[in-house]
Amino acid sequence: TGTGVKALALALRVNSHLTEAMLSTNLIDDGSAEIIADTLKVNDILRKLDLNFNYIANRGAKCIAESLVVNKSLTELCLDSNDISDTGAQHFSKALEHNKTLVMLKLNEHFVSAALLREICEKLDKNMGRKSKLFLDTLNGDKKTSWSRSRLMVVGQGKAGKSALIRSILGLPFNKNWDSTIGAEISESQIAGPRSGSQPTHAGWTKVKGETNMDYASKFAARIMLQQLNQSRKTPEKFRMKENTELPRERTIVTEEVQMPSITSKLKKKKSTHGVLDSKTKTLFQTRSVVRNFDVDLLVDAENAENSLTLSMWDFGGQEVFYSMHHLFLTKSGVYVLVFDMRGMLQWNKKNDALAYMSFWLRSIRLHAPNAPLLLVGTYMQDIRIRAKGVITINGLIRKLVKSLGFTQIVKNSVHKLEFFPVDNKERIGITMLRIEVERIVRQDKNTWQNISIKWMLLLDEMLEKRNEQAYIQLSDVTQMAAKVGVHQVAELDEALRLFHEQGMLVHLTATDTLKNLVIVKPQWLIDALSKVIRDGSLHSYNLQAVEKQGLKQDLRLAFDTALFSRDFLEYVWDGEQVPFLVDLMKRTLLMSEWNFRNEEYYLVPSLLNNVTKTGKRLGNRFVLDFSSSFLPIGVFQRLICLVVSHSASNRSRHGYVLQEPKLSKNAALIEVEPQFHIYLQEDIKHQNIVARVNDPQYAAKSVRIIQSMIRKLNCDVMGEGLKWETLLEDSTRLGKLVNYDQAKKEMMAPWITKASRKAEPEAQNVDLDSFLNCLQFD
Repeated sequence: TGTGVKALALALRVNSHLTEAMLSTNLIDDGSAEIIADTLKVNDILRKLDLNFNYIANRGAKCIAESLVVNKSLTELCLDSNDISDTGAQHFSKALEHNKTLVMLKLNEHFVSAALLREICEKLDKNMGRKSKLFLDTLNGDKKTSWSRSRLMVVGQGKAGKSALIRSILGLPFNKNWDSTIGAEISESQIAGPRSGSQPTHAGWTKVKGETNMDYASKFAARIMLQQLNQSRKTPEKFRMKENTELPRERTIVTEEVQMPSITSKLKKKKSTHGVLDSKTKTLFQTRSVVRNFDVDLLVDAENAENSLTLSMWDFGGQEVFYSMHHLFLTKSGVYVLVFDMRGMLQWNKKNDALAYMSFWLRSIRLHAPNAPLLLVGTYMQDIRIRAKGVITINGLIRKLVKSLGFTQIVKNSVHKLEFFPVDNKERIGITMLRIEVERIVRQDKNTWQNISIKWMLLLDEMLEKRNEQAYIQLSDVTQMAAKVGVHQVAELDEALRLFHEQGMLVHLTATDTLKNLVIVKPQWLIDALSKVIRDGSLHSYNLQAVEKQGLKQDLRLAFDTALFSRDFLEYVWDGEQVPFLVDLMKRTLLMSEWNFRNEEYYLVPSLLNNVTKTGKRLGNRFVLDFSSSFLPIGVFQRLICLVVSHSASNRSRHGYVLQEPKLSKNAALIEVEPQFHIYLQEDIKHQNIVARVNDPQYAAKSVRIIQSMIRKLNCDVMGEGLKWETLLEDSTRLGKLVNYDQAKKEMMAPWITKASRKAEPEAQNVDLDSFLNCLQFD
């Protein structure tokens, strides 16, 4: 009605968000159409206007047409089933001689002549041709804009409610039967943003469904196009036509149809019934509709997505067995959320363990991402409410821990003046505030708004298209893809792959040339594959019936009792898919080592070792790798075992040595490296060190060099060079006093320092595993 149209028109004059107005079947007449037309002259946000099935006649059509001379935002206008004849339609034909943005116009084909419809359609085609050309120029250019993307990594102890928290943040219902996460789960969400400014909103978090080829380049090009169009509208022309004013004409130039090249031929096409058509012009319209619809939808989506964010959300499994694997996927940039169960903090028999897990994760995050923001989130708030001063007590414990660690990355709860954010996933307590705070932090992160080239988006599309066929690509193939889209410099390609890795789009490990040569385009596939081997048997068991049917019952028992996997069992759990690749990847990332001490083919996975050896006195010369000044993460000792066993296995196969089978446990290892040369290793979590003993003094110097080289290698390959330690050597002449390695070198302290040991140690950085093991042969 007229009153309603006036109110809506008034709102649209100051609108900064609405892009589509659906006003069909609203009794809108010529008077109301004139009000709408006046609004269109000042509104620069609206993209689609649907006025079908109203009472707009030629006078109203003339007003709306005249507004199109000024309006530079509307791309789609629907006026079907109104009372518009040739008299009104000709005003649209005249307006389109000046309007360069409208690409869809729907009129009543029964009231407007075929000739006039064809004339209007040709002018719409010219507008579409301009947009198509701009779109094509953008795709083939080198313009940059921000990706507006970040990564959210949710970590913490098992069963603390991490998965439930992600569901709560996304507005999904609480599921009490949700299984604990195996390895890690990756999802993606989009956060709607305001049209202007950067103030966060608590509405509009949407989970992106499925792993689809998102056509990032087209969306990126549309965003750049929109920025250019908005720039051109910053100083709109003030133009108001008087009644009966003739529109100035310009000569119509007939141009060839714009041909979209192969770079856009893979884009998803959509059918439509919108446009100017009757029975005579239908064929002409349908040959253009795909391009037209594609372009309009992209621009509308880009407008709707203005200031929006995309988050790659990683939910890391909390069981300790997964921690060794997690080191591969924790990145320097992004936002971390550390989730803990508040109930454990208030139970005397669980408090120390709860604080130990929190300490582990705080130091792990600082190791991998020393500058990334971190939010602490305590779950089960509903249970804590009944306890007097429960939250205050927990806050005091956390504050003390954070202060003792010197941790400065925590985003505090300024509203409640707490170190953490208390929530309850079931009752939705605290979720809205947490959601707002996460969004605020992401928007403040400069990495979120990093400008990148559209060439990188084209490269990303090329790579992700391959995941329908394969899980990983050779770097040589990626290099060819890069050259195809205009990325020719190695440094630029490396930077693009680093960004995609940091943002969670793919996995590209660069510690060695062999690892660097592989680009994993399906990160979830890799995590799932690793988690079929590395898992908590008490929580994530295999299908015992299926295992027994395959005759692998003993293989399964061996895997969980001794951490040894037969080749047959690996073939089974990986279903014969990419077994050589996965075995090689696990070996090179120090998650697995060959075990050639038996007649059959076995592999050791140290993170599954679960029996604990009691600390006791051992004979032999002792040296200590002391991490107490910083941190000894879970997984370092397991990887060290992996390297020592690999070295022993390599010596056995290369030199034909007859060596004893290593004796291993979760925290200790006795390994014969060479005949009569045994190294005993023990992890001391309490004192944050690794103690090593060698049985024969003649091997003392060699053992120190081997172990130090191995620690340096795993530090470079997996820990981002974040480990800090001091090597201490036992001085038998001074009642077992421990002496710093550098001081011992100066003193030539026997038996640890010899002339041979004073040589430079083997290179560990960017050295493949096989080459590294070859270098561990000392005189």
